[in-house]
Amino acid sequence: MEAMEPTKNAREKRGIPNSTKNNKRNLLSLQLAEMEENFKKNNTTLFHKAFEGRMKGFRPRGLALRRRDSTLALTDEKNCVILANYFEKLLNCE
Repeated sequence: MEAMEPTKNAREKRGIPNSTKNNKRNLLSLQLAEMEENFKKNNTTLFHKAFEGRMKGFRPRGLALRRRDSTLALTDEKNCVILANYFEKLLNCE
């Protein structure tokens, strides 16, 4: 009986990309290496910019819906009211 190929090689042969988790891990390790290199070369501006970006993390864009009077509703509660009115009108066919 022949030995089976490792999963990684089989995936590469079929053209299936690595998982998202591996891609994220690789990206983080590259960013960390770049930060270390900037720190060693005294590129403090680049180091602090990358470090600050890692500390802040992901922040989603806020949702802002426009009211009928052309003002923006910036809070979640006001946006929920606008969407509720819209869907109530849509579903009641008014």
